Amino acid sequence: GAGLPAESIHTEIVNIQEQLGKELRIMRWVFLGLAALVLLIGVAAVLNVGLATVGERIEEFALRRAVGTSRTLLAGIVLAETLLTGLLTAAAAIGVAAGAVSVIAKLFGDQDQLIRDLTFPWQAGVAGVIAGLAAGLLGGLIPALRAARIPIATVMRA
Repeated sequence: GAGLPAESIHTEIVNIQEQLGKELRIMRWVFLGLAALVLLIGVAAVLNVGLATVGERIEEFALRRAVGTSRTLLAGIVLAETLLTGLLTAAAAIGVAAGAVSVIAKLFGDQDQLIRDLTFPWQAGVAGVIAGLAAGLLGGLIPALRAARIPIATVMRA
């Protein structure tokens, strides 16, 4: 129609879905790696606090052992504390994030339709709870074992 010969017109099929799919897979791996790094930092923090707590409570744990508490129960008590800490921390973070999403949608929703329809991804919330429990379990295992190994004779020294 524009006076061009038919041989000079070139068409090429662009598969944007395949190209974007590759980019999304790369981004998913990047975010998964960052999530693993954050989980590792959380485990280190729980481990640090757990070891400090066990160090401060040596006499209490030795006294519990002296009155008949088994090593397994003592380790379970320390592990339950760290699991509860991880669970409560994850629940608080999810609550803050869900509230922030709601506030952002209300404040800036009139500017953009995408923001107006913004909702909190509850699947990510469940993953956050699982990550919090995993951090509590992994970070509390060493302090629990250390608490279970405290000798009863420590009470005599205090």
